[in-house]
Amino acid sequence: MKVFLVRHGATDAKGDVSLNEMGRKQAELLAKTLKVDFSRVYCSDLLRSKETAEILNKELGKELIVDDSLREFDEHFLVGEGTETEKKQFEKLEKFVAMLHNKRESDERILIVGHGVLNKIIIAKLFGLTLEQALFLKIYYCSKSVVKWGSKLNKPAWRIESLNCCDHLPKDMIGCIPK
Repeated sequence: MKVFLVRHGATDAKGDVSLNEMGRKQAELLAKTLKVDFSRVYCSDLLRSKETAEILNKELGKELIVDDSLREFDEHFLVGEGTETEKKQFEKLEKFVAMLHNKRESDERILIVGHGVLNKIIIAKLFGLTLEQALFLKIYYCSKSVVKWGSKLNKPAWRIESLNCCDHLPKDMIGCIPK
């Protein structure tokens, strides 16, 4: 299995908001380079993630699976300061990650269009990192991270093919922070 984790494009604010003009352009640029025959395409049910996924999916033409277990978390959650709502959300996300792990031997290529902290948590869970360790991963707007199940030296494991890749974006569009 190969899992492509994409963070939504740039926004002007936090919360359930639309992409801004730059965020839409970032997604369009990624769509031009994301030439993979995905088995499934998932996205968060939050607007900025759905919009990014819809832009990417114009090129891909796959059924878009909107999944509320892929919602964003606040970074405070990674250091044990999450709300009760986030703790329940985390339980849902753990089931989603378990599904990925259980199908790791398959030839599927999965695209997940989510959020910065969400993508950090998925990577942490697949690689056995603590949530606090995940805090130190950097995930820019509309970046792509790719993890793959495989074997090296007869040791099967998840491995990172790319992390926070932004080679589809011009330098002035990398790492944009909402106002």
